[in-house]
Amino acid sequence: MSTSYDVPANGFLRKISDYLLMNMESAEVIELVDGYILGALPYFKQCSKLSVRDDVARTFDDDLTNEEVEILANLMVLEWLKPIVYNVDELRNKFSTKDYKIFSPADLIGKLTNLQSYTRKENSRLIVSYTYTTISLDNLVQRTYTHG
Repeated sequence: MSTSYDVPANGFLRKISDYLLMNMESAEVIELVDGYILGALPYFKQCSKLSVRDDVARTFDDDLTNEEVEILANLMVLEWLKPIVYNVDELRNKFSTKDYKIFSPADLIGKLTNLQSYTRKENSRLIVSYTYTTISLDNLVQRTYTHG
């Protein structure tokens, strides 16, 4: 069996509110969201199922569990947040201190940074939990003796 990219993409889209995405053509949304999927993959190395995929057909060759889809969707949120946070930081650098205080997107920056930090911590917690439940003790011991 296989899992379509649409499965984690839909999980990701349920987690965010992005009015720009809602106004884009569906082909553009798919291309953008697929970029978030590919950007998220290196952060979930513990899931070997993600490395066997067909980017043209937009499928993972194996069935992903609900937990794997949830983790991937959360990692996609981090990928989505990156340009938003970086763009706000760039905006801050363009204003003088006085202008910045008058305009004061500092609250927005703080909230976005907190959201990014919370999302990273939640993803780490989910990946650790996933790792404990999917890697058998025998495999762990075997890896230790083989590599150590």
